[in-house]
Amino acid sequence: MLAANQQLITSSIAGVSFTDCSLTPDGTGWGALITAGCADPTRQLLNSINNQQLVSLLDQLGLYTAPIFPVETLASPRPQAIPDAWAYVTGEKALQTGSILKASPLQMALASAALSNSGVRPALRLVVAVDTPQSGWVMLPVAGQSQQVFQPQAAAGVINLLADRDLPLWQVIASGTAGEENSKDTTGYAWYLGGTFPAWNGVPFAIAVLLEDELPLRVQEIGRSILLDAIRP
Repeated sequence: MLAANQQLITSSIAGVSFTDCSLTPDGTGWGALITAGCADPTRQLLNSINNQQLVSLLDQLGLYTAPIFPVETLASPRPQAIPDAWAYVTGEKALQTGSILKASPLQMALASAALSNSGVRPALRLVVAVDTPQSGWVMLPVAGQSQQVFQPQAAAGVINLLADRDLPLWQVIASGTAGEENSKDTTGYAWYLGGTFPAWNGVPFAIAVLLEDELPLRVQEIGRSILLDAIRP
């Protein structure tokens, strides 16, 4: 949503609460508040676009498409209407329509990759090549096609907002209590999304980590550790 509304994120934030956050934000700008998983700024972003624009954005990010992969994958159906955008993106089931948004870590990793990859959501590849007895190393085909989701300038602008002050990566943390359907199975959830900058000289990296518990500090620790291990020699 940050990439979809560049005009809004250049404005100041007014009348929001900094208390309903997954982590304590290290500033009061859009980037710091979204990175820390603060609810009020996220609601402002949702209110800045209409429901059809939201559905279109989620569609482009691949959240309504089961990834083409040699393992079982699932996707939420594209809704005809969204009565409550905030409830929808936080995983609540709409009583009027029955629509609910469920995103897998694989889908979220691909969506995150669009930011680190100059706005392009990449095609999937589980294995690059296999060593066969008959032919030696054989390259495997890519599943699906890449898709331009954001303009490169928009993706770079969002990454700059979400950049970590001390590490060469961008990140977003979000957490909450379990949804009504899953409340018996878990005590909540915590997401970590992150990736490399466009200026990164190597292959772009992006990651999505999901904990089935409301532990935002723990999921941040895990996500950061994996990313740093990947980019540091």
